[in-house]
Amino acid sequence: MSWETYDSLVSMQVMLFAKSRRSLYATITIDADAALMNKIHEIWLETVEPVKSAEGLQLSLGYFPLTKDLLENSKLSGGNAMNIDPDDGPLMIVFLYNTWASEADDERIHTFITNSLKQFRQAASEKGLLHRYIFTNYAYQTEDVLAGYGEESLERMKEVSKKYDPEGIFQKAVPGGFKLFKA
Repeated sequence: MSWETYDSLVSMQVMLFAKSRRSLYATITIDADAALMNKIHEIWLETVEPVKSAEGLQLSLGYFPLTKDLLENSKLSGGNAMNIDPDDGPLMIVFLYNTWASEADDERIHTFITNSLKQFRQAASEKGLLHRYIFTNYAYQTEDVLAGYGEESLERMKEVSKKYDPEGIFQKAVPGGFKLFKA
């Protein structure tokens, strides 16, 4: 384990990704709470045991803040698609970044991620500190990212999509991602 600056971490991840062909992200959002962050770290240390021997394994657990000021300034600037109320803040995005080298390890890495997220959510829910928002760029492939935007915001995004993309090109012809009309 090491403590790194964000710049150093990004540089390291770029270098590691170049050496490894397999990577994935996963995330949840919680209310900022030091005890919960420590609990999540403990859970991560426990759940990582079965994957430690994976070839080329590099794991990261990070916390990225969404401060009240950031949320308030976003609202003052017209809001955002996530529709996060400034009163919800401060929040922390809990971020997992994983790289490994061998396809033979895929199943156990995915199991590790699934188990970690489940336990993180459970710990946060038990304290009433789990937030609905899931950071889209880091979301795990099985997450219901768009539900995390809230019903009102999701409906608004669907209306905009129907208005500016009535034939659904971005929903049907663009591969990957989280699609509005599957939410």
